[in-house]
Amino acid sequence: ATSNVSLANMAITGNSNGGVVGNNAVDFTLTDSTLTNNGSSANEGAVYMTGLTGTSALLGNVIGGSSGDNVHIVQTGGSLALTIADSGSDQAIMGTVNTVTGNDSVFVGTSGTASLTLDVDGVDFQGARGDLLQVLVAGNSTQDLTIVNNNFHNAQAGSVGGGVTLNGGGTGTNINVDFRVEDNSFTGAVDTALTALYGHQAGMVRGNIEGNTIGLDNGVVGTEGSSSGSGIFVGLEKADGPGDAGYQVNIVDNNIADVNGLAGIFLRSNGGDASNSAILEATVTGNQVGEFGDSAFAALAAQIGGSGAAVDFGQLGLVLSDNVFDLGDAGFGGNAVYLEQDSLDSHFYFPGYAGSPDGEFLGGTASADLDTFWTGMGNAFTNGGFPNFPGGVDAGGVMGATGEALVFPVWP
Repeated sequence: ATSNVSLANMAITGNSNGGVVGNNAVDFTLTDSTLTNNGSSANEGAVYMTGLTGTSALLGNVIGGSSGDNVHIVQTGGSLALTIADSGSDQAIMGTVNTVTGNDSVFVGTSGTASLTLDVDGVDFQGARGDLLQVLVAGNSTQDLTIVNNNFHNAQAGSVGGGVTLNGGGTGTNINVDFRVEDNSFTGAVDTALTALYGHQAGMVRGNIEGNTIGLDNGVVGTEGSSSGSGIFVGLEKADGPGDAGYQVNIVDNNIADVNGLAGIFLRSNGGDASNSAILEATVTGNQVGEFGDSAFAALAAQIGGSGAAVDFGQLGLVLSDNVFDLGDAGFGGNAVYLEQDSLDSHFYFPGYAGSPDGEFLGGTASADLDTFWTGMGNAFTNGGFPNFPGGVDAGGVMGATGEALVFPVWP
């Protein structure tokens, strides 16, 4: 292991085995350096660190053209505080990657009992074949993520990825993640612009998604936000086994436009059984969602109980207030809000709701009742070309929706 390595004003170009490579380093800093076209395989790149711990930073660097990821950091234990940001003198730029073997621009992963504090602030992300930023969690690891004031603009030729992907979990995992994604701009995603999808067996995820701009809200319908995915996708896919999986998220004051996939905001909660819960709770407030492409289906879509298991007890608690959901002229669009329930054992709840628990396909009136309830909370709904019900809400297949309060404290 190597400790207290600080590199500055480096120019590292065309190294076949990678730019800066380290194992079990402690306290590593790279400042005001240029790393271009490093690595010769999908498993190499500009900065590749395994087992990095301590206090580390990538500040004011220009990194691009890597054969794999531009930055790839994997932490299997210990504690790491990592900052990726501008320096006092230079803008931090993450350029595109190799058009054949490249993947993410920045990848950070934790496993085992690792503890990560990650700050990504003010970086200009310019492209990737995969995601511009991916943060993966596994094992019993803990993450505290702050992703603020960045430009996520994917101009990579042949990209199939999105903007930011926060994900992880799996069988045997017991994770704890807090994340903030705030005041960023997103354009050029092929897949979903911002994905926060977790599949833990046990543990808790808490997130705040606030003040972001996805696409170009310029009055012209386009696909600059996402050409085939959603604007924001928040999901819980609980892994089978003992333990409760929780997820609480705030989606506040975001401006989402030019989306050509399923929805501007897509929420999903699947998994769990009678003894081991899977609960996602979302507070969605003050968002402006519009300018959809022809393939868009809903401004906000929420789905529960669709894991494919014989029984699926996934739960989703949802608060909607003061949003503008405008499907406009989306060719495939139906109602502005679409709710899908795929298991008799799964459950929607909407705090304060006292209308019909069932949708029209089960003899109830939940679509109209939820439209009245949510428009009374300051929401404005505009349907697309093929709405299924009068009003802005399609809850035709909902079974047993209730109005009980959220169970998780709102964070932060």
